[in-house]
Amino acid sequence: MLDAVLGEALEHDWTLELTGLHALVPDEVRVDARETADAIVLDGYARYGARKLSLEQLLAGRESGRIELADGTVALVPGSLRRALAWAERLGDRRGGSVHLDARRGWLAAPLLAGLGVALPESAVRARAAFDPESADDVEPPRSFVGELRPYQRASLSWFERLERLGLGGCLADDMGLGKTVQVLARLVARAGSGTAQGPSLVVAPRSVLHHWEQQAARFAPTLSVATHSGPTRDLAAAREADLVLVTYGTLRQDAGAFAREPWDLVVLDESQAIKNASSRTAEAARGLLARARLALSGTPVENHLGELASLMAFLNPGLLGASGTALEKLRDERTAKELLGALAPVFLRRTKSEVLEDLPPRTETTIVVDLEGEQRERYEALRLRAREELLGERDGAERGATMNVLAHLTRLRQAACHVALVDPSLAEVASAKFDALLPRLEELADEGRKALVFSQFASLLRLLPRELEARGLGWELLDGETRNREARVARFESDPTVTVFLVSLKAGGTGLDLTAADTVFLLDPWWNPAAERQAVDRAHRIGQKKPVFAYRFVAKGTVEERVAELASSKGALLEDLFASERLGRIDRETLAGLL
Repeated sequence: MLDAVLGEALEHDWTLELTGLHALVPDEVRVDARETADAIVLDGYARYGARKLSLEQLLAGRESGRIELADGTVALVPGSLRRALAWAERLGDRRGGSVHLDARRGWLAAPLLAGLGVALPESAVRARAAFDPESADDVEPPRSFVGELRPYQRASLSWFERLERLGLGGCLADDMGLGKTVQVLARLVARAGSGTAQGPSLVVAPRSVLHHWEQQAARFAPTLSVATHSGPTRDLAAAREADLVLVTYGTLRQDAGAFAREPWDLVVLDESQAIKNASSRTAEAARGLLARARLALSGTPVENHLGELASLMAFLNPGLLGASGTALEKLRDERTAKELLGALAPVFLRRTKSEVLEDLPPRTETTIVVDLEGEQRERYEALRLRAREELLGERDGAERGATMNVLAHLTRLRQAACHVALVDPSLAEVASAKFDALLPRLEELADEGRKALVFSQFASLLRLLPRELEARGLGWELLDGETRNREARVARFESDPTVTVFLVSLKAGGTGLDLTAADTVFLLDPWWNPAAERQAVDRAHRIGQKKPVFAYRFVAKGTVEERVAELASSKGALLEDLFASERLGRIDRETLAGLL
C-alpha cells in the first residue's frame, strides 16, 4: 500500500514530508549537458542529505522510483527526474555513467529535459529556435499555381521550406476540409518551377482519394504533368517522365522493389494513417522509398496508440526517436504522451477550422436519443442477456472476456440497436427506432430543398434504407465498399436537385469527398473512434460550404451505444489536445459488465 502511495506521489511530483520512514527525497538534482563532435552527453547527480547518487545510479532506479541504499534506506526518485531520464534513454544510449544523445536530436530533447533545468548546448537551442514560426520568411505561391491560397495555407509553404532546410520530414495534420491537397500542390509547383526538383515527386494515397488528386492537380497545378501508376500493364519507367506520379498504397506494396530503386524528389503519403502498423508490408514499402524530402498528410496521425506515431516518424525522419520508437506502443501514460507530442510539435502542423476559417459557417452537433420498442427491444434484450451469460458467467467467463468473442457480441448488440435485420436478415419488416426518427427528418429537409448525408459503419444498414426512401418519394445515392463509380455518384448528388439523400458507409466515405451540397449530416450509429465521426461531418463542413451545417448523432437509449458514449466521455482521448483520437482499448471485466 505504501509503495502505491509513494509511486503516485513521485509520479505527480508532490512534496513529501516523511516521518518515521527510512526513505529520502533529494535535496538537490543536477543534470549537465556538454557537446562533443557528434553527441550531447548528459551527466549529473542527486543529493540526498550527505549521500550523492550518480546519474548511473539514478538510471538504475528509474523504473521503480526507489533506490535501496546500503544501510537499508530508500532513496526516492521524483517523477520529473524519472520521466526526463526515461526520455534521455529513449533518445540516446547509456555509456558508462552518462547518456549520449545524437546531436541531430538535440532540438527534440530540449523540451523533454527542460523540467530539470538542463542547460543544453547552444547548437540544440539554436536548432529549436529555428522552428519558431515568427522566424520564418514569407513564401509567395508560385505564379503558375492557379488559385488563391488563404493565409494559413501560405504559412504552410514557409513551413515546408523550413523543414527541408533542416533536413526533416513533416506531417500536415490540418482538420479535414482545410485543403491539405491544395497546399501540397502549391509546393510541388514551386519545386518544379524553380528548377530545384531532382526527378519526379510521388504521392501515395488510398484508391478512393486518387481521383481527387487528379482533379485538384488539373485545376490548381495545370503546368504539372501527372501520371497515375496503375493497371495490369503499368510501367514505372514511363510514369517517371511526369512531374508527379500518383499511386495507391496497394500498388506501392505490390511494386515495392521497383519503387525502392527509384530516387524521388518529394514523397507525400496522403491519409498516412495507412502506415500506422510498423510491421505491415505497406509501412515497410513506404520506409523503403528514396526521397530528398518527405511529407505526410493526415487529420488523425495517431488513432490508437503511440506506436503509430513511431511508425509515421520512421518514414518521415528515420532514427529520430532513437530507441523510443520500439517502446511507444506500450506507452499509455497521458502526461508522457503529451510531453513527446509537445517535443515533436515542430514537425507537425495542425490547424483547426475554428482557428483559421472565420468565414466558415457555424456547425451544430446534436445527439438524438431514441427508445427501442416492441420486437426490436425484445430482440436486443435477448442478445444482451446471452452476451452477459457467455462473457460474464462464472463458467470461464473471464477467459472468454479477453477474446474476440467480446467484439462479436458487442457488434451484434450495436447492430440490433440500429435494426434487428442486421443480426437476422429475415427481420427486415421489424420496425427500427432509428429509421422512425430519421425518415421524417429527411422528408422535411427535402421539402425545404435541402440535402443530407446519412453515415453508418454498417453498409448492410444503409442498404435497408432505399426502399423506405423511395416509398416517400426521396431521391438517393449510395456509396459503400462495393461502389465502383464513386465520382459519378458524388457528381449526381452534388448537381441533381432531385437527389436529396446520400447514404455513405464509414469505410468508403471517410476520405476524398467534397459534399458541400449537403448541410445536414446524420450519424446512424456511434463509432468507436470519435475522430471518424468528425471526419464524416467534415464531408459537408469544409471550404466551399456557404450554409450552416447541422450534425445529428443517433443513440439508442439503454443499449451498449449509450454505455460506449458514456465510456468515451469519461476516458477522454489520450492525444485529443494535439491531433488524435483514441479507440477503446482492451476491455476489462468491470468495463464489460458496465457495457452489458
